[in-house]
Amino acid sequence: MLEPRYSLTLGALAGSDDLPVALHGGELLTRATLRHDVTQAIATLAAASAAGPIALFEPDVYRFTVWLLAGWHDRRTVILPGDNTVTSCAALREHANLYIGDLGNGSLTDWRCDPAPLSLAPIPANHVAVEVFTSGSTGAPLRIAKALHQLDAEMAAQQQLFGQRCPPGTPVVGTVSPQHLYGLLFRVLWPLSSGGVLVGDTIAYPEGLWQAAERPAMLISSPAFLKRLPDHLAWPELARHFCAIVSSGGPLPAEASRDATRRLGVSVHEIYGSSETGGIAWRNDPTADWAALPGVAVKVDEEGALYARSPFLPDQDWFACADRAELTTSGFRLLGRADRIAKIEEKRISLTRIEDALRASGWIDDARVTVLEGARAEVGAAVVLNATGRNELATQGEPAFTRTLRTLLAQSIERIGLPRRWRFVTTLPQNAMGKIAAHDIAALFAPQRWPQVITEQTTGNTATLELAIGRELAWFDGHFAGSPVLAGVVQIEWAVHFARKLLTLPPHFAGMDAIKFQHAILPGAVVTLTLECKPERGQLQFVYQKGQYVCASGKLRFNEDRAEGEAGND
Repeated sequence: MLEPRYSLTLGALAGSDDLPVALHGGELLTRATLRHDVTQAIATLAAASAAGPIALFEPDVYRFTVWLLAGWHDRRTVILPGDNTVTSCAALREHANLYIGDLGNGSLTDWRCDPAPLSLAPIPANHVAVEVFTSGSTGAPLRIAKALHQLDAEMAAQQQLFGQRCPPGTPVVGTVSPQHLYGLLFRVLWPLSSGGVLVGDTIAYPEGLWQAAERPAMLISSPAFLKRLPDHLAWPELARHFCAIVSSGGPLPAEASRDATRRLGVSVHEIYGSSETGGIAWRNDPTADWAALPGVAVKVDEEGALYARSPFLPDQDWFACADRAELTTSGFRLLGRADRIAKIEEKRISLTRIEDALRASGWIDDARVTVLEGARAEVGAAVVLNATGRNELATQGEPAFTRTLRTLLAQSIERIGLPRRWRFVTTLPQNAMGKIAAHDIAALFAPQRWPQVITEQTTGNTATLELAIGRELAWFDGHFAGSPVLAGVVQIEWAVHFARKLLTLPPHFAGMDAIKFQHAILPGAVVTLTLECKPERGQLQFVYQKGQYVCASGKLRFNEDRAEGEAGND
């Protein structure tokens, strides 16, 4: 039998006074403490601004929860920006009456202590509780409102899945932010409604899992975190320290799911959904079909587009999802995005189809394509190569290799849809939720100052990087007209840049020795840069090499004292 669940309409009123609610600053806080803090925060809100929406950005999950509940009990909508950049803060001005937390100057950061706490009342189910943001298919931020009854219905569904696995008192730890819907649902609302224990700090690195797992916990994570678990940590010590692991926000590769299960001792519970829909389906096996969450219905139209209907949506209409799917006897299988259709010169081009064709080449681990607007629209491809692909790129050079890729794509993609611009990267850019936003991919194609790093390896005081010298680099403009080459001074700047990033150098440049430029580095080349630092001598040795040919080499001197560096230049 499932444990009783607290309705979110009770807000801070839920639970007995002595029920643990949060681990915060090394202290186990009770629901009585939460209620006291919420009433103080309500009084602070009332004194700071008139009624109206508030914007909240607070990394500490307990403090986030106090302000969230205070807003709800004060009948305010809480706007949750995905980040606290200057641009995001400026965009909030027309929507929020008050900034709370880490949102720059003028933000309210602490609740005051009044001698007489206010009395609390339940919150209406139709109260517009939060507004969250999603990038959508174009990258433009979209505001999505959620009424309290939508959030409460989703917690009821998740209780059916996790209620027996994670009993009351279970700490809920996370690697994701509560600023996004997924983190809000599972790191804040799930503990409040299930009797779990909020954990204030967010785990930034895998090493933090050991501290978090002092007793069996529920881990709320993302594909970005789970697929980067390193080999060298003592994983057997964590076995059976988690009662459940949840992943959402993007697809978790099957190999990463199995690897996380092996290391952490419990299968990964994936949830498929979106900010607009909330959760839609779940699975515990990366090869299994997706099963609809309790209360959710799904259907597929004649073009394969997936639709969902659920109590987590604002009404009972069917909602068109962004994916294509195939119904099965046990649920459904996802077949790729349905909304990534671009029009180029009046032709409809499937960006997903281009990405699938790139992955099928045998040289590519991952790819994302985008339409770049300019004098004419053209397709740009950001590509993560596997070992075979990196070898082909180094052997053929970038111009020949991209021509080979275009030839392969031409077997299934119309000519107008073949990528004209390429970026070879070690990983695709991802946000904190493990999602790849369109604007981050487009940013890769802006004029570049640095080469693309295909691989990098650091051992002791030596670093080796494989660099793709793209034609788009700003350094080729005017050097030289008709026959561009990479200037020697740029090669030296790159050597220092990567050495400071990967190795330890004294702070001040002191001079150069034995500098040689033997072979020109041309646009499209793939070169190996080897850096060797000798800290005791304040020396950095660099070598650029293309295949068997050394393109450039030299020794750079550094020291701790600026005056000495200025005086000593042989």
